[in-house]
Amino acid sequence: MSENNKVVSHEGIITSINGQKAEVSILVKSACGECHIKGGCSLAEIQNKIIEADLRKDHFQVNEKVLVKMKESLGLRAVLLAYILPVFLIVLILFVSINLTKNENISALLSLVFTVIYFIILYFFKDKIRKTFNFSVHKLQS
Repeated sequence: MSENNKVVSHEGIITSINGQKAEVSILVKSACGECHIKGGCSLAEIQNKIIEADLRKDHFQVNEKVLVKMKESLGLRAVLLAYILPVFLIVLILFVSINLTKNENISALLSLVFTVIYFIILYFFKDKIRKTFNFSVHKLQS
């Protein structure tokens, strides 16, 4: 498999079907979620996530166990949009505004305001972004 075709996959259960879209419930575990002492540790984390995925040509039913896949590169793009760009924006605006205003409080406030504006812009483009980040549903191999 080439670098561009690597996929991330999770097992899930279809909770609802609407045309060519399905809501799939997947169980996301942290790295320490499988640890044998997780009951005594506050770091263990297991979350149930609901995602919207495209149905393939196969026939699916509600409550069917499936495999949900997404290109790994899309996951990296999501990290870029949600974490890396906002941090870069905070640091950039902080340094620029400190050099212009010579006031740390105003600079910190400006960097936070521009970060909030960034996330508001992301919110308004959420439908376009959602089209880019699509999951596909596949039958589990028996």
